Amino acid sequence: MSKPAFRLQILIFRERELSFDTPQPLVRLRSGLLICFLGLALPLTAVAALVALAAAAGPTSNGVDRRIVYASNWTPHFRTSDIYAVAVRGGLPRNLTNNEIDDLDPALSPDGHQIAFARAARHGLDLFLMNRDGSGLRRLVSRAGPERQPAWSPDGHALAFAAPGSLRNEKGWRPEQLFLVNRDGSGLRELTHEEEGVNEPAWSPDGTKLAAVLGGGTIATLNRDGSGLQPISFGGDDDEDLDPAWSPDGRRIAFTRTRSSLNTNDLWVMDADGSHRRRLAKFGAQPAWSPDGSRIAFINGPVWSCKRDGCYDDGLTAIATIAASGGRKHFVTGPLERAGEDFLGSSSRWSLGEGASFFKVAWTPDGKKLVYARRLEQRAPDLFSISPHGGAPRRLTATAAAETNPVVSPDGRRVAFNRYRPGPAFPDLYTMRVGGGGLHRVSVNAVSPSWSPDGRRLAFVGLCWHGGMVERGVFTATPEGSDRRRIAHTTTPSFRSITAASTPSWSPDGRRIAYIEVSGVGSSEREAITVASADGTAARQLLVLRRRYAYYLSWSLVGDLLAFTNASRGQLGRRHSSWIELVSAEEGWTRRLTQAPFDDYGPVWSPAATMLAFTRRTRSPYSENSTVCVVRTSGGGARCLGKLRWHDGEPSWAPDGSRLVLASLRDGDSDIYTVRPDGHGRRKLTHDIADDAQPSW
Repeated sequence: MSKPAFRLQILIFRERELSFDTPQPLVRLRSGLLICFLGLALPLTAVAALVALAAAAGPTSNGVDRRIVYASNWTPHFRTSDIYAVAVRGGLPRNLTNNEIDDLDPALSPDGHQIAFARAARHGLDLFLMNRDGSGLRRLVSRAGPERQPAWSPDGHALAFAAPGSLRNEKGWRPEQLFLVNRDGSGLRELTHEEEGVNEPAWSPDGTKLAAVLGGGTIATLNRDGSGLQPISFGGDDDEDLDPAWSPDGRRIAFTRTRSSLNTNDLWVMDADGSHRRRLAKFGAQPAWSPDGSRIAFINGPVWSCKRDGCYDDGLTAIATIAASGGRKHFVTGPLERAGEDFLGSSSRWSLGEGASFFKVAWTPDGKKLVYARRLEQRAPDLFSISPHGGAPRRLTATAAAETNPVVSPDGRRVAFNRYRPGPAFPDLYTMRVGGGGLHRVSVNAVSPSWSPDGRRLAFVGLCWHGGMVERGVFTATPEGSDRRRIAHTTTPSFRSITAASTPSWSPDGRRIAYIEVSGVGSSEREAITVASADGTAARQLLVLRRRYAYYLSWSLVGDLLAFTNASRGQLGRRHSSWIELVSAEEGWTRRLTQAPFDDYGPVWSPAATMLAFTRRTRSPYSENSTVCVVRTSGGGARCLGKLRWHDGEPSWAPDGSRLVLASLRDGDSDIYTVRPDGHGRRKLTHDIADDAQPSW
């Protein structure tokens, strides 16, 4: 049942913020914290717990210099395309441009001495030239619009490229047309004036013709001066033909056929007049013939696999070659970059491997190397720390594994986190110093770490398999991984019960641990919020939920209340709902704090134990809009600190309660912000194009 009001209220202030009209009994704690007992007697055990907690917080607990730890997939050149060269037989690619600007569509001059390419500029893309080793950079063309897809004439005197033309269509747009420019940048002229547009130019070996793609996905040929345009390939209603490339003898054209309904690309070849079309390889695009015409280099991917329940994008992308007559593929870059493979407990924005986009591939004239452009789109996250005042982030980890779910210790000196190694389904639990170094593995197959108030132990959920069942246990151990103890044990096939939302929570005196206990199977499955002594004895159930789930336990500073998320099981065809609720740690009565028609989850107590911060999300299954809100534990409505369209989430309080840190998509990419509890004073800390998330203060 619900309790109408709380019997005790405790306020914790910074000493500099105190202002009283009536004298109140005060107890002075470390770091200038004061506790005001509002005319009420407080048991000595509670006073001792609060004093111990304040002492454990240490001199950095005011949050002024304490760093924020977060997970990010940032790495140099992340999500910006660079131009690389690699041996045809494989090996380590060499970065030729090596900057944080998008460089695309490389094209080698016939003599192999220069590379033409497109580089991101203020108004789109400009064309540049550089020497084969990356030196001698100069701008070739800069117009009011993006210039891209440069292609050298066989004599090396001119380049064709695509750019918005002078002709506007009926919608007022300027479709791409083909242009020609001399090697020194002079003689710029527009070759085509097609209403549907023309792009992707490719020269015939004798230099008299160009192949190109019309706006509808049809390959056509035209004379060097732009006359005589003749379509030669018609893909059909569901197909588009792209990326034409002439064979060195001029007799054949390789191209990409894209099937729109499946979003797949296949590699095709045809005679130069459009006859005798055949598929050469599945899952290939952007072909380039070797100088002797014996092989074709191409971009392998995206790869789809089809099963009985549908087709799925496996996301394999790499540079490969194949014989011009067909056969087995030879992968030049490896290992294959794999995109979109989520790991347990991860954000959908992260994957275990690297996902890349490739932009054009070209052979060197001697046939020994390939030049291509690549942009790294996804990678596994590492841990970073940053000052709450901003500045340069500090990288804490740099591994091939995925480091995520950081939780900073009460004194701000260490961080616990999960490491997902490639291969195993479950992560390991580690700790390290916030300043870097001091790495310790606490446990294998462990998630959901929670620090004891004095920082001397960690509680976590450990996983193992027994008799085909997943066994979930609550364990404690030292931050170095020693003295491991099992606190509770549950056997259940429920996958939900082993996620990070099941994190155990310590009482503020460190003597008890609350956790979620699952029993039963299927329709008889029940969940209970259970409290036990820190050694696992004296366990008792506070609250049993028979048709709903409990997530995100959070124990208040005073120790008399637990906050949690009460959520429906979200069965198919039923509307999902979740709200923030309190349960008494002593008597088991409950109070629901949020009532709005949203999904509210992830409550986090303020240091003063008077407010809870949480994430609010729209209930629609077609929208993931979210914001961070705060609600007073004494009741009343919630106050949201941002707009739902900003996609705010994952709040964490500063040790002095003056600000919150959160992750937000407000500016397009996920960045780390801080904000005051009243919603004002929002400050952006990270400024990269990576995904920065899961902050812990």
